[in-house]
Amino acid sequence: MALLRLALSGSSHRFHSDATSGVVEKVGILGVDISPRTVGDSHFTVVQVLLDDERPDGDRSLLSCPLVAEVTRPPAGGILDTVAAATLEESEPRLPSDPDVVASALFDHDAFRRKLKAETDAGESITRGVLVLDNGELPEPWARFAFVPIPLRVTAGLELRIYRSSVEELNSGVETAFAAGRINEDERRNLLMSIDQHHPAVSVDV
Repeated sequence: MALLRLALSGSSHRFHSDATSGVVEKVGILGVDISPRTVGDSHFTVVQVLLDDERPDGDRSLLSCPLVAEVTRPPAGGILDTVAAATLEESEPRLPSDPDVVASALFDHDAFRRKLKAETDAGESITRGVLVLDNGELPEPWARFAFVPIPLRVTAGLELRIYRSSVEELNSGVETAFAAGRINEDERRNLLMSIDQHHPAVSVDV
């Protein structure tokens, strides 16, 4: 389900919902912060979403459900401002190999960050992801981050699309892309591993 769409300028940008925007009421997003980050030799566009977790009628599943950030080519005519979910058509999740998607990444969440932190403290490197710390502390659960593998400076004229998905939809999209020849076996394996590490299946004792 599409949540939000923003025009990108190629530089850092911060969007905050206000009382008249309707964004918080529609999708539960208080704000979006877009900034560049270099990790090793790789350049990323870091997307931080701030979620409203205080409203009694808010959707708390946004704190941990699969969320995806996509940098896409805009449709004909482009967009001028922030567009909330109510004005977007529902669509299936897309992969970076699709023509309109330039780059994409899964958002982290609190449990994923805690797993990365535990591995880091133990000197291990099993889970793939970027550990985000604030003065050595983990961010609050209502902040989620996506490290999109594209330099921010080259995103001018493109769009950021944020949508929520499910593990089933993400896995199905990977398998469909592989069957269509849009990704190879290594890409398929890496995508499925990333999905599983971000959102591992919960085992149920019988």
